[in-house]
Amino acid sequence: MAEMITARQLMELKRKHPNVEIICYVNTTAEVKALCHICCTSANAVDMINGPLKNEKEIIFY
Repeated sequence: MAEMITARQLMELKRKHPNVEIICYVNTTAEVKALCHICCTSANAVDMINGPLKNEKEIIFY
């Protein structure tokens, strides 16, 4: 799963969606984590979406 997206690919998504909130799994690369707003585990992913990010209109989740 750590290889699902590169930092370069995520930066491109951020350019296309400037107001998006980004959440990523804990096992992504450090470069990808640095671009994310929230890092989560599979155990708390739903809680993060329904909690801190519940009012967001657009979320990218890797």
